Amino acid sequence: MDLDAYFKSITLQEVRNIFTQNDLGNKAEFLQLASERLNKAPYEIESSIKNDTPDTMDLNEYGVYIEILGRTPELSFD
Repeated sequence: MDLDAYFKSITLQEVRNIFTQNDLGNKAEFLQLASERLNKAPYEIESSIKNDTPDTMDLNEYGVYIEILGRTPELSFD
């Protein structure tokens, strides 16, 4: 696995962890932020997160996910 795919896989796993937690507030907040930045409906974002692989992840989505995960301290992603 190349370095780019490695970082994408880590990011994708972190984002997917948000969707497996019982905190629906974090999930809704993440979807809202991603939806606004990517100009997509929340269900499209959620579908991408569930179906993407590091090789198929859109670079725009990847950048937005990194931004949201790294710059939204009020959300707890642990």
